[in-house]
Amino acid sequence: MIGPGLSLEQAPPFSVPLRFFLSAPLFLIAAGLGAALSPDWTATPLATSTLALTHLVTLGFLGMAMLGAMSQMLPVVSGAPLPNARLVAWVSHLGLLLGTPCLALGLYGGEAVLLMAGSSLIGLSLLVFLGAVGLALMRAQVSDTTQAMRLAAFTLGVTLFLGLGMASWLIGQWAPAAPQDWLASHVLWGLGGWIGVLVMGSAWQVVPMLQLTPPYPPRLTRWLWRAMLVGLPLATLTPTPWREVGQVMVALVLIAFAVTTLRLQSQRKRKVEDVPLDFWRVGMVCLIAAVLLAMAQI
Repeated sequence: MIGPGLSLEQAPPFSVPLRFFLSAPLFLIAAGLGAALSPDWTATPLATSTLALTHLVTLGFLGMAMLGAMSQMLPVVSGAPLPNARLVAWVSHLGLLLGTPCLALGLYGGEAVLLMAGSSLIGLSLLVFLGAVGLALMRAQVSDTTQAMRLAAFTLGVTLFLGLGMASWLIGQWAPAAPQDWLASHVLWGLGGWIGVLVMGSAWQVVPMLQLTPPYPPRLTRWLWRAMLVGLPLATLTPTPWREVGQVMVALVLIAFAVTTLRLQSQRKRKVEDVPLDFWRVGMVCLIAAVLLAMAQI
């Protein structure tokens, strides 16, 4: 089933997203091996092994998967192809492929040279990717999905800026006034913004099309990305109590998305169970649990 408004003729060559999808599991394997060999990674969130493993998962596994998904979906849902898609994919993939291990090793061992090399390669690769995505989105058809992708690209840029700032701090180039705030903002813009918003925008197309569910309510999709656009800055750039208001807004957006997805999946026309559906359901339940745990810390 092909959804309305999709421009399949704009899809990039399969080699463009494939390289990201093939590389992603390698970093998950590396993170699993690292966790097995470094049992102290659960001791504290700021342990060197914890930081290294976290970036192997978020940059290596999730980052590769997200860049591959966005390079494949954006031209189809927006009608605007990525400019120089093969070159952009080659540069962004290679930079992430080489930069992520360097960054992880630098975080683990405190090596300034590796931290600088890793952050430079990752910064270059993501800036190239964001530049191409930005040009494509300037020509894109306006819809809630493309608006969500615009917001996702912006939040990736903010996450990158915060990450590069923290890497510079670890190297000794400067000292932020509130390192914990930088860390919290980096995590929230990366997980809630980049990953959360991109998953939402993709789901609005993928879930009804592939799982034969009713469409997401248009009012809800318009509200979700707009609320996230307001909630993320409130949660990271304002003082208390507005910061807590922003954090609650982000949490409610993610919970509303997850609950709606589960409800739509329960109304699907195709009653035969399949593995992708199970993964989606488990993911939505885990998202709700993670958000509730995070809210308990507010």
